[in-house]
Amino acid sequence: MELSKIKQTLERYLEGETSLEEEKNLKIYFSSDNVAPELKEYQALFGFFKTERQQIPQEKTKVSHRRKYYSWVGAAASIAIIAGLFLFKPSTPTPDYGTIEDPQVALQKTKEVLNLISQQMNNGKANLVYLHEIENTKNELINP
Repeated sequence: MELSKIKQTLERYLEGETSLEEEKNLKIYFSSDNVAPELKEYQALFGFFKTERQQIPQEKTKVSHRRKYYSWVGAAASIAIIAGLFLFKPSTPTPDYGTIEDPQVALQKTKEVLNLISQQMNNGKANLVYLHEIENTKNELINP
C-alpha cells in the first residue's frame, strides 16, 4: 500500500469512517516492520489493540455472602422499626376542639368570627388608599 493512501485511510480511521476491510489493512501495515517514520506513533496504538485482544478476561469477582447478609439485615431492621411504630403506638385521647352541638349558638359564634375577620380586612384595606394616590402621581409624572 502506498504511503498517501495509508495516511488517508488512517485519517478516516481516526474519524471512525473506515470499513472493516480498511481497518484490517491498517492493522496489517502497522504490524509490519516497514512503517514510515512519521507514522511510528500509530504503530504503538495498533500494537496495543493486538495485545489487548489476546488477553484472557479475568473471572468476575464474587460478592461475599457477608455483604448480601448485611443488606438483608438492614432491610429487615427497617421493616421492624416501621411495624413497631404503627403497631405499638400509644393511643392518645381525642382532643376536644370545642364543638358546639346547638345550631343557633354555632351560627352566632360563626357570625362573630366572620365579623372579626371582616374588621381586620377593612383595617388592612384602609392603608391601600395611599397606593392609589401614588399611582395617580406616577401617571402625572410619566404622562404629562
